[in-house]
Amino acid sequence: MDTKKLRQKILDLAIHGKLVPQDPNDEPASVLLERIKVEKEQLIKEGKIKRSRKSAKTSDTPHYPYLLPKGWEWCKLEDIAYVASGSTPSKESFVSNGIPYIKMYNLRNQKIDFDFKPQYIKTETHNGKLQRSRTEVGDLIMNIVGPPLGKLAIIPPSLPRANFNQAAVLIRPLLHKAILTKYLFYYLSEMSEINSISTKGSAGQVNISLTQSQNMRVHCLLFLSRKES
Repeated sequence: MDTKKLRQKILDLAIHGKLVPQDPNDEPASVLLERIKVEKEQLIKEGKIKRSRKSAKTSDTPHYPYLLPKGWEWCKLEDIAYVASGSTPSKESFVSNGIPYIKMYNLRNQKIDFDFKPQYIKTETHNGKLQRSRTEVGDLIMNIVGPPLGKLAIIPPSLPRANFNQAAVLIRPLLHKAILTKYLFYYLSEMSEINSISTKGSAGQVNISLTQSQNMRVHCLLFLSRKES
């Protein structure tokens, strides 16, 4: 038995809503999306996150590849999560002991391996120039420069403060973080959405921009609307 193919098939069935029966009494996902919208506006008002810049090339009515079960909703990733890109600090910002600075070689086997070639940056850099890419425990990190694309990892408790470079984005759900982070990890691991938006760059690279990351199409699941925030 090819366990990799079996795992992929189960994941495919799950994200299409075909793995378990759907309960018609469930609260629709549109209710959750509205709550997240309110939370996002509050965070923007408090200055904790910034409103993303809308791309002129982005359609207001994106194409969705297939129909979802009743009560589910298509949405953009930025509708349910804060999505930010990393940055490259100056050489002078690197120190022997400071804030962990995650590079893409630290994303190994879909986990953060910071014991492998660790690098650190100054606290003032972390809280200054690289403020937007400060990570929190439970954030999802996704590489956007490949090949390969699809390297994903969740920030572990062993890295309560960290930052990361420009070859990745962080994804931080605005509500139900523990549940949505794991869901997005598996959803994006399926690769169909990542492959559909990747573009070829120079020297054989494949890339995803920050805007493309923010506009990735994801399912908002109705079962989440039953959970407490």
